[in-house]
Amino acid sequence: MMRYGIPSYRRPRPILNAEIACIGRMGVRISLNRRVDQVEIENQLGDFDAVFVAIGAHLGEQVDIPKRDAGKVLDAVPGIFAGGDVTPGTRSVTYATGHGGKAVHCIHAWLNQRTWQKPPSSALVPYEKLHLWYHTEANSQAQPMLAAEQRQRGFDEVLQGFDKDRTRYEASRCYCCGNCFECDACYGGCPEGAIGILDTGHGYRIDYELCTGCGACIAQCPSHAISLFSRPNQPTGANT
Repeated sequence: MMRYGIPSYRRPRPILNAEIACIGRMGVRISLNRRVDQVEIENQLGDFDAVFVAIGAHLGEQVDIPKRDAGKVLDAVPGIFAGGDVTPGTRSVTYATGHGGKAVHCIHAWLNQRTWQKPPSSALVPYEKLHLWYHTEANSQAQPMLAAEQRQRGFDEVLQGFDKDRTRYEASRCYCCGNCFECDACYGGCPEGAIGILDTGHGYRIDYELCTGCGACIAQCPSHAISLFSRPNQPTGANT
């Protein structure tokens, strides 16, 4: 769809070819010139564990995807999921990307005989609640723009975007407000040794038998990812 439905000036072919090659190197087998009319039948014939429909375009009447009115990544039919323009609702790259991420969670849960539920979002944390021990000059950068006379001669993107180094720099400016990025400040600042480090990406474990609710971890956390709360009939403790 991206090759034949999007003009080359909007999606340069060298970039598209490189992305397809990257997908192939990850072990994905790509079958071309294969017509699919009924997804459920193809699923049965192929003996697939799960199917994700992401054709990047509106569906024609001749394509049969059962219960497509689910209005989200399809979980109404066991083992069949879909995202992007194939589902009703807002059609944009942002929503399609989100559908892909949701499909990963849903399919993984399906294969493990579970149902995935989106975890609740963290509460918004204003700048005033941050405890930053570092203050650096890290102003945002302006994206290079194509000169006006060059814009008139072709369809090249006006905003040129950032290279890899500038992209990483912009990402590093984020304060991660309300989200733990595992800086170990709480672990080092706890006077009772109540905080233990888990594996990378899993945060920390708090031993409530040792925690006195002194708040030292909160004072050390730069992103306000820790809060104190009262539990019935128990002393105040920290929560991450």
